[in-house]
Parts: sequence; structure tokens; C-alpha cells
Amino acid sequence: MRALDAGRYDAAIQEGQRFNAEIARLMGEGNVNQAYGYTLMATGHSYRGDSAEAVKYGVIAYGGFLKALGPTDINTFAAGVLLAGDLAKTGAADRGAVLLDELKKNGVESSPAAADYFVSRAVVSRFQGRATDAEGAAREAIRRTSPSSAPSGESDAIASRTFVLAQVLAMQPSKRADAERTLAEARGLARRTYGPDHPRTREMEAYQLPAAR
Repeated sequence: MRALDAGRYDAAIQEGQRFNAEIARLMGEGNVNQAYGYTLMATGHSYRGDSAEAVKYGVIAYGGFLKALGPTDINTFAAGVLLAGDLAKTGAADRGAVLLDELKKNGVESSPAAADYFVSRAVVSRFQGRATDAEGAAREAIRRTSPSSAPSGESDAIASRTFVLAQVLAMQPSKRADAERTLAEARGLARRTYGPDHPRTREMEAYQLPAAR
């Protein structure tokens, strides 16, 4: 996972491929442990902005964990949460919402994946055009983010989640100024936590809020 943290998404994808090839060699193709490799590949593609590929591998990862570990395992939750957000980004927000409802029924809100669940809920709601729901979920994701062990106490996840909040606030014309302030906050957090040259920071720096209506 260090490649992901460092923003080396292609390296993370290749790491997942190598892991799965080794599992196939040792245990046979289709072994459940390959779900871990597919999760790494899905996450790398998702972070790189290639949601179609992320969905392709995410479906395999989620299905593998669900079958082998059950619906309440943290790995199942994590894979499902990631998949739901990427489904929304590929035009299948309603499918993402159904998946999130299933995860909620199985207890994701009281699991370590809760904050990421609310991020995906915000993303799905944004693509469904549900501004109020999207804002509520984004704020809940921030509220549930644990402080970092870094000297500043700031988690890099806060930067990404604040960025999501800026995007959903921009859906509401009356909150345009809030969206602009929140985007500036997200950029500052990203520079301090990810670093100025990290892909996530560059993404936020380049992002422009949609034109006000």
C-alpha cells in the first residue's frame, strides 16, 4: 500500500498484478487471496481516475471477499465502498446506491470503513443530483476521520474528504462562497499532508468549481 500512499498508482496496480500472479502460481488461479491483489489494482485505477477499470477489478474483489469472508468483514466493506464510488463515476450511481444500502444493512457505519463509506455516499449522492444528502454525507465523513499521528495532527484523508465537501457544496448556488472557501481549505490541507508534488494535491490545485448558475 505504500505505493498508493506515495501517489505511485501505476506501481500499485503492478504490485497487485504481481501478487495475483504469485498466488496463482502457489495456490491456483481463482484463489480467494487474489481478492487482495484485485483490491490493490482497483484502488490504483480509482485513484488514477480510471473508474471503468476500477469497477472491473472492484467487482471481482468485492465478490471474492463477500463469498470467502462474508458480508460483515472489513475487507468486504472496504472493497464495496470503493466500488460504489466508482460505479457512480461511470454513470451507474443508482447501482452504487444499492450497494451502499446493502453495506449499511450489514453494519458498515459502525466499522473502521465508516468514514470511507460516507465519502462514497457523498459521491453517489452527488452523481444522483441529491445535493443535501451529498453534503450531509461529506460532513459526516470528515467528522469520522481520525486524527493523524503526524505532528500537525492532520490526516491526509481530511484533505481528500474536504475536497469532496467542496464539490458537493458547489451543487447549491446559495453555497458557492462556502464551496470556494472549502476548496481553498482542501488545497492547503493537501499541501501540508500529501505534499505539494503528490498527485492528489495537483488534482485539487487544478480543479475548478463548476460555473455558478
